[in-house]
Amino acid sequence: MSANEFERARSFGRYIGMTLWEVDDGSGSPVIEGFAPVRDAVRGPGGGMATGALLTLADGLGGLCGGLAVLPRWVVSTNLMLRVARLDHVGPIRGRARVLRRGRNGVVTQIELRDDGNADALVGEAVLTSAALDPPEGMPMPPRPVDIDPGPLPEIEGTLRDALGIHEVDPPDGYDAAVRMEVTHEVRNPWGIVHGGATAMVIEAAVAVATPGAVVTDTVLHFLQPGRAGPMEARVRSIDRRYGSVGLYDTGAGGRRTAAAVTTTAG
Repeated sequence: MSANEFERARSFGRYIGMTLWEVDDGSGSPVIEGFAPVRDAVRGPGGGMATGALLTLADGLGGLCGGLAVLPRWVVSTNLMLRVARLDHVGPIRGRARVLRRGRNGVVTQIELRDDGNADALVGEAVLTSAALDPPEGMPMPPRPVDIDPGPLPEIEGTLRDALGIHEVDPPDGYDAAVRMEVTHEVRNPWGIVHGGATAMVIEAAVAVATPGAVVTDTVLHFLQPGRAGPMEARVRSIDRRYGSVGLYDTGAGGRRTAAAVTTTAG
């Protein structure tokens, strides 16, 4: 399997034009670098790349780095934390992921994001914790060294949120806002479950509905169970103007909770 075939099997990253490659820094542990352009479809209210897209880039960088660290097994994301340093970006956003800790059943990676068009200004830092599992038979694995070009960017009219079909719905009692997204092949990862980046974008969209005009700056995201059936529904409880608690539910699988997040907003 070629590198590009591997990336197409991980297809969600192509929505943000995520390009990834492996770097040998002499440490003996995998290091992944990459970038994604800042185009209109991924811009948030702050003028730069929306936090959901930044989380997608961080999940892609850290997930690939962690996966290579545990070969011949592979990884699924369990916890992703992102702190955003600035909201206005020129782009492209470049990232670098390295292994912080590799254990028997999991791996922790650190991801640094910088603005290549603004003198490498720090955009944000993330930490991704992933569980190491035996991959299902037939799941594509990357050739080494990894060098992935996702190909031409998909044509998107409006925002990436529009392209993913994320839309507002009436929230259940006790919640301030809710949005839904159908589960299609494009939002699944190689395990067949909803991609971590897609999860992040649905959660960000729900927060945007709950606090119009605000920008998500910090996110702590916990992946609890696989989301497979859909539609996925993100529900927000606003703690106050700046903080929100978000749950993601698989409405096609008995409404089970698949992710939980706490977000901080500005504006």
